[in-house]
Amino acid sequence: MATKAAKETPKTEVATVSNSLPASMDASMLAADAGLGRESMSITDMALPYLLILQSLSPQVKKSSQQRVDGAEEGDIFNTVTQELFASEDGINVIPCAFQKAWVEWAPRDSGGGWIASHNSDQILNYCNRNEQGLDVRKDNGNIIVPTFYYYVLMLKDNGGFEPAIISMARTQMKVGRKGNSLMSSLQVMGPQGLFNPPMFAQKFHVTTESVSNAKGEWCNWKLRADGLVADMGLYQVAKKFAEQVRTGAIKASAPPTEGDDVDTHGDSGVF
Repeated sequence: MATKAAKETPKTEVATVSNSLPASMDASMLAADAGLGRESMSITDMALPYLLILQSLSPQVKKSSQQRVDGAEEGDIFNTVTQELFASEDGINVIPCAFQKAWVEWAPRDSGGGWIASHNSDQILNYCNRNEQGLDVRKDNGNIIVPTFYYYVLMLKDNGGFEPAIISMARTQMKVGRKGNSLMSSLQVMGPQGLFNPPMFAQKFHVTTESVSNAKGEWCNWKLRADGLVADMGLYQVAKKFAEQVRTGAIKASAPPTEGDDVDTHGDSGVF
């Protein structure tokens, strides 16, 4: 799950910081001071990144874009906070910790586009009409309502670490999400009292992307593979705590990135 190496000159400044310990520093001293200065900081005080699929129209991919990211290609997985890229064929390993469904309101592109609000109930659809594209349009303001799956995950790193993140799936991506939901719900493990379905945050998935198409065009979508159970008890406890923070509302999904919203946030190559 190594990040991609840069391939060309970047058009924007992307932070690239070495995590190797300088020869002049004492590792034992730094280890003794680990975490100091962040005593009152929790995960709720940090920016929770989204993991996005880059599409052909994503600004991180387009060579003419001011937001171009060095080495970015269609199908790559992109971390919106660290700006790391993960090749489509390599993918990432995650522990899905919590799931939420929302009805996300977007302004149509011809009125400027962008995220407006997130509704926690499908009751908002009572105030919508279905247009010729099959989209739910609010009667009062013309905004689009898009059902969206949010997966709060721990992304596992090659060095044994992890990073909390969000994977959102909408429109055609929801088909992949439903498959993943079925895999998680159908898994059974033998326990002292017989078979049981382990918690979501005890399961691991390998996540890649693949090219798909329909009558509207071609784009990249998620691809999921169940990858067994979490084997490290410490990691399991971290995942369980993350799930609880989402359940209680201590952690909430922020407004999704709107860059290239015709593909990245709406889940296929069709446009609004």
